[in-house]
Amino acid sequence: MALGTQIRSFDSPYTEPRGLSFDERALFQASVAVNLFMQLDTKAARLIRSGGTPGPQPRAARFDGRSLFNTDTTNDRTRQMGLRDFEMIRGVDSPGGSITDMDLDGRASYMVDSADDLLALVSRGSTAIRTAASPAANPVAMAFDGRSTWIFDSGSDLAYQVDPRTGTVIRSGSFPTSTGGAGMAFDGRAFWFQENTTGDVYQVSVT
Repeated sequence: MALGTQIRSFDSPYTEPRGLSFDERALFQASVAVNLFMQLDTKAARLIRSGGTPGPQPRAARFDGRSLFNTDTTNDRTRQMGLRDFEMIRGVDSPGGSITDMDLDGRASYMVDSADDLLALVSRGSTAIRTAASPAANPVAMAFDGRSTWIFDSGSDLAYQVDPRTGTVIRSGSFPTSTGGAGMAFDGRAFWFQENTTGDVYQVSVT
């Protein structure tokens, strides 16, 4: 099965989704249309629960096993939130002005900045440890698969597998979108990926 081949799909409960994260049984996503965070059952394709976002224009939605992290591009903040009511635990300044997505590697965060076209490794204190140029001209979504970072370019509708230490492209492939991506997550075997206007969520192959 080729990289980016669609395995299954379902509709998001709201339009304009941003950010996507997988927690072994469900997906977390945010919607800028209604400023909500949502937990979605991937098997039944249904909304489990939702709650308001602590800031406007929610972008990333990343689960670290205990809490959820998100960024907003209005106040340039990165926030840690609890899972019960999506209440804010703490917030710090984002390392860039247009952090459109992020993922976690257990010790730090990978973030993409769509304004400066950068891939950044960021400490939990929001300090950039190192940066590399993004291969995408408009990086709007990313995921970490345990070894590589994957960056989606909304201009070309291509997903790039990138060496996170150097920014070197390993390979690239098309994902099933007609309106641009707005979040991707790795579930251990495949990617979950969503469109930014229709809200369609796809599971797509990695190999």
